[in-house]
Amino acid sequence: MSPAPGNEVLSAVLDTNIYIAAFAHPKGRNAAVWNAAIDGRYQLVVSPAIIRETAKVLRRDFAWREDRVQMAIRVVAQTARIIVPNIVLDVVAADPDDNRILECAVDGRADIIVSNDHHLLDLRMYAAIPIVAGVDFRRTLGLK
Repeated sequence: MSPAPGNEVLSAVLDTNIYIAAFAHPKGRNAAVWNAAIDGRYQLVVSPAIIRETAKVLRRDFAWREDRVQMAIRVVAQTARIIVPNIVLDVVAADPDDNRILECAVDGRADIIVSNDHHLLDLRMYAAIPIVAGVDFRRTLGLK
């Protein structure tokens, strides 16, 4: 069901660190951002590169079993609008993976990027898309 004109749903790209924090700490503050996507409070936009990086970090840094990783990734894929970016950006030299976030946001026409990574937050905005911390996005959504 589409929103009525004038009631468009905000679309957001979450950085991998938001997913990781939400999955690793399901009662934490970043979990509220993830749960708001599941609840349809905003339209989540994701790319295959973001999904792959999230899975890689869950395996490598959190030693998640493969079935648990696949379940988390499946829920992301079912919740989000998946886009395959047609652009390749080289904006964040210090952390090239952050460019995948920007690519997804630009090609996915996202309204906002949510990250707790200073490389992205230091940009403040890219291609007229604001980049905000998780805490600020929670406030935007009216969450604690």
